[in-house]
Amino acid sequence: MLGMKTICEFLFFRNPNAVIEIASNRRALLVGFVLVLSAGFAREYDGEYLVAEPWHLVLPHLASMFSCFCMTTLLFVVQRSIRRRVVREQKKSPDDQWQEPSKVGFWNTYLSFLSLFWMTAPLAWIYAIPFERFLSPANATSANLMALGLVATWRVALMIYAAKHVYGTNYLSVFLPVMLFADVVALTVLIVAPSPVVMIMGGIRLTESEMIIVNVRSNICLFGFGTLLIWLSGTFTIACGKDRWGWRPSVLKNPSISKALKWGCAICLLIWIPILPFTQIEQRLRYRAEKFLNNGELESFASFVKNYKQNDFPPHWDPPPRVGYGHRNPPPLEVAQAVVMDCSEDSYWLVGAYIEKWKIRSEFRSYRYSDSLSSSEEKALNKIRDQVPKSKEQAEQFAATLNGFRQMGNRNDMPLDAEARQQ
Repeated sequence: MLGMKTICEFLFFRNPNAVIEIASNRRALLVGFVLVLSAGFAREYDGEYLVAEPWHLVLPHLASMFSCFCMTTLLFVVQRSIRRRVVREQKKSPDDQWQEPSKVGFWNTYLSFLSLFWMTAPLAWIYAIPFERFLSPANATSANLMALGLVATWRVALMIYAAKHVYGTNYLSVFLPVMLFADVVALTVLIVAPSPVVMIMGGIRLTESEMIIVNVRSNICLFGFGTLLIWLSGTFTIACGKDRWGWRPSVLKNPSISKALKWGCAICLLIWIPILPFTQIEQRLRYRAEKFLNNGELESFASFVKNYKQNDFPPHWDPPPRVGYGHRNPPPLEVAQAVVMDCSEDSYWLVGAYIEKWKIRSEFRSYRYSDSLSSSEEKALNKIRDQVPKSKEQAEQFAATLNGFRQMGNRNDMPLDAEARQQ
């Protein structure tokens, strides 16, 4: 009977028999499905608006099924290669005590590994820690990346541990193929996933959080590509070597799970009921605001955000466009102008955020093309200046920002009168 103790023993490398029990019990797939769903809530409960985009909860299932399929295919090919070689050697030199290696179908192998794969889902509960709520943007990014690295490393170690015991071989034989799989997956994700743009010669300025992501990405790519040949050649050597791989799990005819595990699975989902209302309110506001921006409805966006304070949105929310990632739309200066024309004191932070985005883009453009502002940008900035809120402190900050733009653009025909600073 599959119970919570079995799962814990597997997660903490305590009992090899736990691996065999999970791989043999097909009801472990149902338990794993629930655990992955719970991990999806842990990952996205404060990152996406799940009412409008529930597919974020299904994506981990699809990604894990595909990843497990790739890993199973690699291990299955290695096992079949070893089996054919062993059988061929036995025919040449018969041995009365020799037993033919067990032959297991691919889909049975896949379902066993998928059960083990999904049982690692509780490790992803660490993603539920809301680092953004008590750390700075840069520190929160570092903490999230450290959590990601910890979970990824732990999962790879568990797959090596599981493969060793289901095949009944030594650690080195499964270490190299699993590391090849993990390396290829990591490199593929880094290539496909969006990342901050790195411009040669310092052409674009990135935030501290974006620089952390760039540095981590560069280090992983360096290590991944540097070791890829090692894992590849090692896997080929194992497939052609003398280590024998068997298959220890046998599918149970009457699989069962304990009542405690059933209640545990239910709690893993029900616990999100009191949590989601608090975080999804913020995500609903973010979703509606970004929908206006992505559709080019700047006036509607300005009318919407003026009714809310910065604290009403998710912590460290960075509204589109993400300039560091090379995004251009919506144009930051046009958004700032729209917000200013329908501005309240609570939404002034957005004006500063979008002018900063425009400044970064302008610095990049100035680096590549010219040292001057366009006439349309001048007019827009003057309109924004004329609508500066009457708060003296805000006006001084705004005037200082515009002075920086004038110096950056090398323009002398963009006056900043004293009245703007003293309103």
